[in-house]
Amino acid sequence: MMDFDDAQVHYLEAALDSNPTDGLQLRQLAIALTRKGDFSKAITVIERVLSTDPKDKHLAEMLRILKPEQKCDLVEEKRLRQRVAESPENEEYQFELAIFLMDAGQFDEAEDVLELAQVVCRIALRLYEAREAIRLARSKQRVNAARALVTDHELDFDDIGWRYLAQRLEAEHNRLECEIFNLRCERLPRDWTLRLELARRLKQTGNFSGAIQRLEEARELLGQKAAHAIG
Repeated sequence: MMDFDDAQVHYLEAALDSNPTDGLQLRQLAIALTRKGDFSKAITVIERVLSTDPKDKHLAEMLRILKPEQKCDLVEEKRLRQRVAESPENEEYQFELAIFLMDAGQFDEAEDVLELAQVVCRIALRLYEAREAIRLARSKQRVNAARALVTDHELDFDDIGWRYLAQRLEAEHNRLECEIFNLRCERLPRDWTLRLELARRLKQTGNFSGAIQRLEEARELLGQKAAHAIG
């Protein structure tokens, strides 16, 4: 499936090199890129098509799903940015702004703030966890978009190719969760709750032996914690 999508995108991009204003091929490229899961490029092409054909309801609906409207309290964002500008050495302000932007779906902006925070941050762990949170939130948004593409009645994408896209992105998200929680377990080896979270996610991916191992580690750590408390 992926090989076919890659070939289709390659063919359409080559065809557009000789005729870059072909509206039909641009439209096909937008759909092919979306089906491939390359949402950022798809958004660019969709916006290009809609700039010349704003009545294309099909692509407009796709754009609404791929690029959801960001519900952001502009007054609060302005307040947080002003506070950071006035006290750039205050990492608390920078982290608060980054989390605010992440929750609003402004992932690139949140990462830019963390780049600034890195200069003044005294606790590297906070940076790792904030960046991981952004990666997870961005990935989850992609999963939600893929699911919406399949179920949206306006698009009528309920076929095996589009359902495969949703399943693939969900599997990638599950693997990302496992990767991140595994890193957190390594950073905080005495935290038994992280072992439980990782075990749950390993089970979701079908890695039952790995899940059992993490559960046993969590139980051992919890037992050691209880023993220390008693002692």
